[in-house]
Amino acid sequence: MTIKTTFISSDNMNNDPLLKDKSRAHLDKIQAALGEPIIFATPEEQQGQGCVFIFVASGGSEMAFIDVMKKLPGYVCLISTDNNSSLAASMEMLAWLRENGRSGEILHGTLEQVVSRLKDIAAASEACQRFIDGRLGVIGRADERIASFIDEEGFEAMTGAPIDWISMEELLTEYEQGGYPDDQWTRELMNSGYDEEELEKALT
Repeated sequence: MTIKTTFISSDNMNNDPLLKDKSRAHLDKIQAALGEPIIFATPEEQQGQGCVFIFVASGGSEMAFIDVMKKLPGYVCLISTDNNSSLAASMEMLAWLRENGRSGEILHGTLEQVVSRLKDIAAASEACQRFIDGRLGVIGRADERIASFIDEEGFEAMTGAPIDWISMEELLTEYEQGGYPDDQWTRELMNSGYDEEELEKALT
């Protein structure tokens, strides 16, 4: 997958006209070791990615970070460097995320450490991406579980997919009707290489 990350820095680019070029060079090393393309993108271009990637080029970028967070829900991955107070700024941003009920982490360390963790995050992001513009059906509310509620808002913030509650009555009605819709999703399932007879049983 192509990883899209939003570049942020201080308003004056830390008085370094080459800051963005140096940041791109840093990403190029990660990209070469990862084997997947990493590109700079606007927050709007990150919509639907599954995980929010931010390249923290320098200190003084905290307000730019908050502006991006207003546009993008989901888990946040802060990519920092050893230069220009990038790590210190990233730590401030991570603290802000936690104070505002959001989750994230800082990617910092050796090239091998960063690439290893980024592979895991990219795989999780790709999985979450499948939820975007989708919905998760949850069957039945367990009223007796008074301390085990589902955090619906948290789930939607992490995945971009709202939860739809399905009553047992609705489930039983669908079961009794039998059959399944002939749409894009069922056709993809039928063409996925699984045993056709077993899939037919599962769908009906």
